[in-house]
Amino acid sequence: MERTGLFPDFTGVAVHDRLVQYFRYTKATHAVCCAHVMRDLASVAQDPTQRLWTSMMTALLYEMKKAVDAARAAERNKIDKALLAAFLVRYDTLIEAAFILNPDPPGDRKRNKIEAESYNLAVALRDHKKAVYRFATDLRVPFSNNSAERDLRMVKIHAKISGSFRSMTGAERFVAVRSYLSTARKHGLEPLAVLTQLFANEPWIPQRV
Repeated sequence: MERTGLFPDFTGVAVHDRLVQYFRYTKATHAVCCAHVMRDLASVAQDPTQRLWTSMMTALLYEMKKAVDAARAAERNKIDKALLAAFLVRYDTLIEAAFILNPDPPGDRKRNKIEAESYNLAVALRDHKKAVYRFATDLRVPFSNNSAERDLRMVKIHAKISGSFRSMTGAERFVAVRSYLSTARKHGLEPLAVLTQLFANEPWIPQRV
């Protein structure tokens, strides 16, 4: 993260899997990837005692996503204020229920692995509440970071097929080209046109926001 030079000065919205290191970059606005949250909820739901609140939280996040998708389709820049308020009341209620279902262990006993997973997820959803539902308050923010992860997939596919890169220089050149073309696509540009400009010594450079 430091070597790329991106995150230390990044002032946009970073959508990520809530790795603690990301939150240390305070210039950025943070949004938690809800696809990761869904997977965590599904994992915790394997414990029957946690199934109620996790299933209801999953349903709530999907409802919020549906409302956001409808607002975008109608070319609105926000969802209905009263609807959002109702969503957030349900969110807070489910977090309260999560802590009721995850009380402190009796005596000095520490939480076992299953108990810790449930409790830690409840803590994360409480402490990073605004980052979790940011996609519903800022419609520029995607529901997940799947787009970014898809961009990384080609590196893994290359490694899987070829076994490895032959040098770090080759790997760096590979990801530079892939990153450049992916960014161009996200700006609605044709990759071939961008490459033509590049080789004509007129490179397209995205505006930093």
